[in-house]
Amino acid sequence: MNQDDEELAAVLAEHFTHRTEEDIKEQLRVVWQSRNLSMTSK
Repeated sequence: MNQDDEELAAVLAEHFTHRTEEDIKEQLRVVWQSRNLSMTSK
């Protein structure tokens, strides 16, 4: 996870108070991984 992702997770955690920053980071990792896999399978 790069610095931009860390900052995005922090901002989202402030907005979505029912989610933790770590939870958001994990979801971002899953989304980016899924996106990368779908782009390489084309």
